[in-house]
Amino acid sequence: MPLEERQRLLRAYRAAVQAYHEAAASFDESRFQDSLHHTELARNRTETARAALLRHEHMHVDSLTPKPKDDANRIVIIGSTVSLFNLNSGHWDLFELAISGQPPADALAYAPSHGSEPGDWITDAREMDRRQNEKLFFTEAGLAILRDNGLEM
Repeated sequence: MPLEERQRLLRAYRAAVQAYHEAAASFDESRFQDSLHHTELARNRTETARAALLRHEHMHVDSLTPKPKDDANRIVIIGSTVSLFNLNSGHWDLFELAISGQPPADALAYAPSHGSEPGDWITDAREMDRRQNEKLFFTEAGLAILRDNGLEM
């Protein structure tokens, strides 16, 4: 089942990329606003299809591959994204490495910035504790510390 779903998601992604390409190629400057709207709609559909494919990879394909012995320190990087746990939603969210920057090997959490600058990677459990009132996204190692401290999930 995961393989069939992956193929379906890949076909949807390819179709979305093709539609985006066609929208950009047929951009009519004399109808700028309409063309821009059409192209942006196609771009958004491409991003949605890409995110669905990457989520599937993380949830299914990644679980089929052998994991390192020290799984608690594993940081999941899928293509150009890193997967981090969102305590508020209870799900893994994908962050573009171009925005977040490459996580250090000992990263525990990520605190996104509110501007265009990359956020902060947190590598010290004490720093993670000091910043507990901020919206943080956690690596496997960060979640392990939270669980050790009594977080119920």
